[in-house]
Amino acid sequence: MKKNFFLSLAEESLAGIKFLAKIPSLHKYQMTNSEARSILNWRFKNQELRFLSSIKKILHPDSKNPLSRLLIHAGCEFEDVKNLIHKEGINGVLEILFQNGVYLTVNEFKGRQDVVRGSLRFSISPFELKNPSVPCGLNIRTSGSSSKSISVPISMAYIRSRSVNCLLDVNARGEEDWVYGVWGVPGGAVINHLLESSAFGVYPQRLFSLIDPSSGKLHPRYRWSTRAIHWASFAAKVTLPKLQYVPVDRSQPILQWILDVLDAGKYPHLIGYTSSIIRLCLEAHKTGADLKGAQFTVTGEPLSDIRLKTIHECGAEVSNRYGSIEVGTIGYGCLHRETSDEVHFLNDRLALLQVKKEKHQSGIPAGSLFVTTLEPATPYILLNVSLGDKATLKKRNCGCPLEDLGWTTYFQNIHSYEKLTSEGMAFLNIDLSRIIDEVLPKRFGGGPTHYQLVEEEDDVGRASLRLIVHPHVGPIESDALVNCLLNELEASGESEKLMGLLWRKTGILKVER
Repeated sequence: MKKNFFLSLAEESLAGIKFLAKIPSLHKYQMTNSEARSILNWRFKNQELRFLSSIKKILHPDSKNPLSRLLIHAGCEFEDVKNLIHKEGINGVLEILFQNGVYLTVNEFKGRQDVVRGSLRFSISPFELKNPSVPCGLNIRTSGSSSKSISVPISMAYIRSRSVNCLLDVNARGEEDWVYGVWGVPGGAVINHLLESSAFGVYPQRLFSLIDPSSGKLHPRYRWSTRAIHWASFAAKVTLPKLQYVPVDRSQPILQWILDVLDAGKYPHLIGYTSSIIRLCLEAHKTGADLKGAQFTVTGEPLSDIRLKTIHECGAEVSNRYGSIEVGTIGYGCLHRETSDEVHFLNDRLALLQVKKEKHQSGIPAGSLFVTTLEPATPYILLNVSLGDKATLKKRNCGCPLEDLGWTTYFQNIHSYEKLTSEGMAFLNIDLSRIIDEVLPKRFGGGPTHYQLVEEEDDVGRASLRLIVHPHVGPIESDALVNCLLNELEASGESEKLMGLLWRKTGILKVER
C-alpha cells in the first residue's frame, strides 16, 4: 500500500515538474485574436472529423475506455458511426447511440453505481476515461468524497486550447484598459485562470485567496502549486503577483484595489465565485463605493436574478461562466442576456445531447445534459456522459458578439440535480445524505428524517445553508452540530477539507429547529 502511494506521489511530482518546465514557452508564444479566430473556424469546419477521431480512440484495440464496451454491446463499430454521421450529423448520432445504451449517467461516470445495459454489467473508475494521447501534467481534483472525487490531469496543450475561447470571450466583451484580478481558492481555481489568460499575454495584477495559503490544514499541493507557477514564470522573465489572503468577510483590500484602478482611469476585471463577488458588492454598497466601470466574471454558482440586481446596483457589470473541472468551460455568459444565467454553449469544444423525457429506471431527469468531448487535448474522452446538470436549451438571435463567433445554442436555468453548490464549492448530495442520515442521528439522536439541509439565497443573493433539525431530537447545541457536519466533510478528502475551511470562514451554515 505504501509502495503504491509513494510510486503515485513520485509519478505525480515528475508530471508536475514536466508541466512547469513548459510554462516559459506559454509566456513566450502568445496567441493573438486573429489566431484564436482562425483556430475557432478550423474547429467548426472539422467538427465531424474531430468527433470521429474521438470514436476511433475509444474503439482502439488497446483502449481501456469503458465506453468501448457500451459501443460493442450496442453492436456499433467505427464504420457504423462514420456512415451514420454523414446522414444524421453529430447530434443525430449521439441520439441514436443514447437510445442504444451508449451513455454514462453521472453516478456511473463517477463510479458510484454499476453500469447496467441488459445483460451487460460492470463498474468503472473515471480515470479509465483518461485521454491516452495526453501526457499527465497538473492534477486538479474535483469535489466529492475521498473515494469518489476525480483527479483531472491538465496538460499545457489543454491550457492553450481553452485559452482560444477565453481570448475570444474577453475581446467580445470589449476588453480595453482592463486590469485583471483573480479571487479564489489556492491551487486549481487560481492556477487555471492564471495560465489560461497568460497564453494570450494577459497577466493579473493581483491574486487573492479565500483561504490562507500558508495554513497547515491544507495539503502541501495547495500551498506550493501557485508558488511553483511563479518560479516557472520568473524563468520567462514574467513577474506574477503574490497570492494575498483575503477572506470573504474582510474584502476591503479587494474593494480598495478596484477603486484605485478606477481612479487611474482603467477598468478592473475580477474573476471569482459568485457568492464572493456578491459579498464584495454588498461591502461596496455598505461603504457607499461606486463601482461603475468595474467588470466581474463569476463562476462556480448560478447567476440568479437577485444576484445580478445586487451587482448592478453598485454600478458594476458581470458575465457568468458555466463549466466543470472535468471538461472545462462549457458556456460563456450572453452579452444580451434574456435570463440572468444565460450562456452561449461552446459547441466548438463539446457536443451536446439533452434528454427530453425522464428515464425513471436510470434516474435521469428530463432536461439532463450529456456532453461529448471534441478536443484532442481533453483530459477525458467522453461520449454521452452526464455531469449531473440540467438546463433549458434554446436557439435565438441575441445579436451579441458571441453569437457572431458561431456559438448559437443557449443554456438557461442551469442547475445541478446531484450537487450542492455554495460559496463556489460543490459537494455531492449522495455524500451529504450519508452525513445527515447516518452521522448526525448517531451523534445527536433522532433518525434520518429528522435532519434536512436546505440551500437558499437571501434577498440580496448571498448563499445560505440551513440545517433544519426536527423538534423531536430534543435539546441540541448548534455549534456542536455544525462542527460535526463540517468535521465529517473535511475528513472526506483534500478538496472537501478546503470546502469545509471556506464554509467555516463564511459562517454559511446555520441551524434551525
